[in-house]
Amino acid sequence: MDPITHGALAYLLYVGYVMGRVIISKSTQTHHLPATWAFVPLAIGSQFPDLIDKPLAYWGVLVSGRSLAHSAFSLLLIGVLLNSVTWIQSRDTVSRLPTRLRASIPTAFVIGYAGHLLGDAAYGLLSGEFFSVRFLVYPVSALSRSSGDELAPWVRVINLYRDPSTVIHVEIVAAALIVFVGLRVWKYSRKRADKLN
Repeated sequence: MDPITHGALAYLLYVGYVMGRVIISKSTQTHHLPATWAFVPLAIGSQFPDLIDKPLAYWGVLVSGRSLAHSAFSLLLIGVLLNSVTWIQSRDTVSRLPTRLRASIPTAFVIGYAGHLLGDAAYGLLSGEFFSVRFLVYPVSALSRSSGDELAPWVRVINLYRDPSTVIHVEIVAAALIVFVGLRVWKYSRKRADKLN
């Protein structure tokens, strides 16, 4: 999956998470939209596994471009670490971050990270080719060197976007754009209706 689609999938998952929280709390307040600043850790999380694994595989440090950071074990470890740091920081009374933002940063990052793993594993899981998604349980399952890992990551991205129609999952990106615009219109119309009342 390409970087744009990873980001779009992560956004859709995050919106689903936020809307699930809204439904559970039975609230329709506009401040329950995904926090704008949460998009930064969400975007970083959605690219994180490739930012770690691809260069390290190219330099020969890792055996595959989908290994260490593409493992569900790494996701779990990083999620626990981020939540622990957030919990420790929340006890600090002189924190520079607002409470809502402090709480959304690790959640957004982990959802972006999980979305990346889901995007990379979706085809293998849905088609029953479980051997192709063994990177999810790395280092429990050994991985072989891929021929694509010998190409520099930045060159791979350039080559990827030379013909974007072959790579970008337009339906995922379009859905993310529609949801993003729809939520902004909804928020604007609610604010406008509140001003009129």
